[in-house]
Amino acid sequence: MEVLKSNRGRPKKVAKEPIKTDYMDVSDLAQFLKMSESHVYTLTSKKEIPHIKMSGKKLLFDKSEILEWLKSKKVSPK
Repeated sequence: MEVLKSNRGRPKKVAKEPIKTDYMDVSDLAQFLKMSESHVYTLTSKKEIPHIKMSGKKLLFDKSEILEWLKSKKVSPK
């Protein structure tokens, strides 16, 4: 939360808007790809999908890398 001064000198708390990034978490990616979160975890454990592993279990996915990964999975007609 961002703290701003009010007219009376007391700090007033104002909620910041969420920062928009090109990164998705597991939940966002599962929704984006229309698959379950457990399947996303399976793909990451098999290192089949590009991801960033933060400290602990936190996983992030770069949207542009995911789009490139999807293009590489495309099957061309004969």
